[in-house]
Amino acid sequence: MSTISLHKYHDQINLLLEDNQYSLAASHCRYILQQYPRHVDTYRLLAKTLIEQGDFSGATQLFQRVLCADPNDYIAHAG
Repeated sequence: MSTISLHKYHDQINLLLEDNQYSLAASHCRYILQQYPRHVDTYRLLAKTLIEQGDFSGATQLFQRVLCADPNDYIAHAG
């Protein structure tokens, strides 16, 4: 099993989003959150993925979670 930094993993997930592979991107985000349940950047990335899938209420819940952790998060406010 190889190791990868979370930053590089997020980069790969963003590439999946660019390729319109939303369900795969969401699966990877959920996998990260199983390992790191408080990783705010992954919640933000999963919310972005849910927006792309059209799940606006799910994305809103995740952005609210991000705002609880970081009330000044620009992306969560915009989302």
